[in-house]
Amino acid sequence: MSYAGIVQIDTLDSEAKVNQRLGARQGWELLAVTPGKEGPLYTIGRREEKTEKSAAGVMVPSRMQKGGH
Repeated sequence: MSYAGIVQIDTLDSEAKVNQRLGARQGWELLAVTPGKEGPLYTIGRREEKTEKSAAGVMVPSRMQKGGH
């Protein structure tokens, strides 16, 4: 796994919140799980959205994430 291209990092202590972010299809990835005082801490990161030209010549966000996920 590479952290290259990560533009935003967040640490959460709720598994439900992490799953919500990961399922939102906004480019979030689980980077690490570490022990915290009250339970695990989840570090997630979001990569910069790639853009590609559509058929109309307008730049649109790509749905492809680095690594083919």
